[in-house]
Amino acid sequence: MAAVLLGISNLRKRRIRTGLTAVTLILLSFTALSFTSVSTSIQFYRLPRAGQAPYEGGLVRERNWKGLQSVALDYVRSAFGQSARVVPRSWYLSPEGKGRSHIHFTVPHTGRSSYAYGVVGLSPEEPYVMGIDDLLEGGRWFEPGERDVCILPSDMAALVGIGSADVGVATIRLVGKEYRVIGIIDAERLNRMVDLDGEKLTPVDMLTESG
Repeated sequence: MAAVLLGISNLRKRRIRTGLTAVTLILLSFTALSFTSVSTSIQFYRLPRAGQAPYEGGLVRERNWKGLQSVALDYVRSAFGQSARVVPRSWYLSPEGKGRSHIHFTVPHTGRSSYAYGVVGLSPEEPYVMGIDDLLEGGRWFEPGERDVCILPSDMAALVGIGSADVGVATIRLVGKEYRVIGIIDAERLNRMVDLDGEKLTPVDMLTESG
């Protein structure tokens, strides 16, 4: 309070200086507000890609392969859900420390186990986009509302002793939960399948990309 009273007293003693200071502050504030503006805009960058697009549509992903928030899917559905088919995808990767981390899984009825670098989450609508169900060597694709089921690549299924005859019966235990194997997909053809950005559907290898 003493400091405030002392300041007011000095302002009363030096009226001209106080008036000039006030005018200066008003002019500076007016200038800053008049000549400074904030605007938002969207810029499009066109990058040429060789080859033919696998489907007619758009791909939404983070440029540096980081995860998108769940609200991004809600936004895309609200903006394009009435005029286009919205097909979400997801990756699950084990948290990395130093080097590459892997996800361990086991097959109860064979007693075998193996490791996967990552898990790809695809929806029942994916065949309408990439025609990925044509790569199945046995079994079927996911059905709407189906849970706790999985499709294994052919090379990984061979490692743990799961064949076409085991489809629909065999299960794997992954991350503390059992999943029934409903299909086996051709690993070599899946590895050659690329999306609109020229990248594979499987999780990106961060070590290779960073190198």
